[in-house]
Amino acid sequence: MNTNSRLGRILPATGATLFLLAMGSMRAQAAGLQGETEASPATVTQPEAPPERAAAHRAAKLVDDSVITAKVKTVLFRDEALKSLKIHVETRKGVVRLSGDVDNASEAARAVRDAQAVKGVKLVMSDLRVRG
Repeated sequence: MNTNSRLGRILPATGATLFLLAMGSMRAQAAGLQGETEASPATVTQPEAPPERAAAHRAAKLVDDSVITAKVKTVLFRDEALKSLKIHVETRKGVVRLSGDVDNASEAARAVRDAQAVKGVKLVMSDLRVRG
């Protein structure tokens, strides 16, 4: 793994990245041997989206997550067995996290099953606690 100091994150180095870095290093060494003063190592760049487009994309993800959260809460409220329970719903990138207290394991399983049925939900994580 390589550390990208600009971002302060650890990013996985793929085979293609390592190959390009090695080629850039070899080009720089060859340029140095030939006496060239200006060597340009190979770099891997990804085109950046315009800032307004990137912001719009982030906003769309937040809206999608809030819509999923609202739909899951609605489904849980409409379920007669679950409507009286205080189940907290959080969504991030399509992953729904349920937390709170339930009376038994079947209610927890039912809440998870109901949440999984909502369109747009990629995964349901249950932090539901059985009282008692």
